[in-house]
Amino acid sequence: MDARLELLDRLAAFARARGLGTCAAMAEFCALYSTGELAVSAPARACIGTGLHPATLRRWRRTLRVQGPAALAGRYGNRAGSEQLDTEADLREFVLGLITTQPRISARLVHDALDARFGGDERTLSDLRTVQRWLKQWKIEHAEVYLASTNPDAWKNRYLAAFGSLTEPITRACQVWQLDSTPADLQLVDGRYSLVVIIAIGLSLLRACAN
Repeated sequence: MDARLELLDRLAAFARARGLGTCAAMAEFCALYSTGELAVSAPARACIGTGLHPATLRRWRRTLRVQGPAALAGRYGNRAGSEQLDTEADLREFVLGLITTQPRISARLVHDALDARFGGDERTLSDLRTVQRWLKQWKIEHAEVYLASTNPDAWKNRYLAAFGSLTEPITRACQVWQLDSTPADLQLVDGRYSLVVIIAIGLSLLRACAN
């Protein structure tokens, strides 16, 4: 709440100094804030983050006017599972859509997208830190789904179930051979050698049957 009030106060002072209306000054104010040229307190910048969008300032001003300063505190301190992105289906579906189409999207871009899409609503949207915390928790709780989106090969190796037997179609000895090689972890006087493993699939099974 204090950080947002400080930014709104500085916006008003900035607009007066420029001889502009508050709304007209927002774009320049946000640009200067995002480049670090605008002087704000360290606690405020740590809370708000490194970037600022005019839609965010408009929403804060509307919240302050309609609901009062306390509403600027947002949902800080709520229990796990009660975040806005958990309880409001349209916001959650929007963010999950972003994750589905761009699995590696940053919390900053998610936050900006929420501002752009829902900034005109009367409700107070989650701040950047809340979005960061929610995304981190979602990725932990849905690790398999997230891995399938970002690294399908790693997902197959870790989660894809394997059924059947490689020896099922084998009917005779030496029918199928498999080879794999890897460079040895040592250098000899005449160069580096590789270790080669050759496996005859089903050979031991056929021998057991013959015995």
